[in-house]
Amino acid sequence: DGVDTTTWETSEKKNAAIMRIRIAFPSSSLTIINDLQGLDDGLFKLFCSDFLVAGEIQYPSTDEREATSSTPLRLDSNTVKPVFKFDLSSVVTAQYFDTHSSSWEPLLLQQWETSISALRAPGKHSGSKRLQTTINIDSDPCHISFSEQFLISLGAANRMWSSYSFATSEAAVVESSTAQSPRTKTTGT
Repeated sequence: DGVDTTTWETSEKKNAAIMRIRIAFPSSSLTIINDLQGLDDGLFKLFCSDFLVAGEIQYPSTDEREATSSTPLRLDSNTVKPVFKFDLSSVVTAQYFDTHSSSWEPLLLQQWETSISALRAPGKHSGSKRLQTTINIDSDPCHISFSEQFLISLGAANRMWSSYSFATSEAAVVESSTAQSPRTKTTGT
């Protein structure tokens, strides 16, 4: 890949500051419901399992920072910058609500596995301190299946949301214009 990953072992010897993060969700779900008319129509559900984000950022050692602190920040190879590596992976399944059968149907026919890796480290070129960024995205095929009723439900929710958004923005304009206009005082004689 052309990126020197040995940086991670050697910088710990140089007293570099390292921040590590690891976030894992064994399983979580998100359900989108159309409740604009008070009917609680289900639209779709997303299930995410085995979600994992892990990574680390290495900041320059105090020796490296002091060596460059007297010089202004430049965007050349002499500037000491942090390096990082991150990995994200997840498995996603989804369902949509079919109003004809009144049941949840599979939106994704198979689990959709994805992983993303990002690395920023010095390149392997001899003598080069230039940082390289590498991003790898691995994804299984996403097999989707749905009925036309699902598209109709999404279209209806979109139209309702557009009507709601337009009505609230118009109400805000009317309210702001009445708040700015001088009020006339009526007195009884």
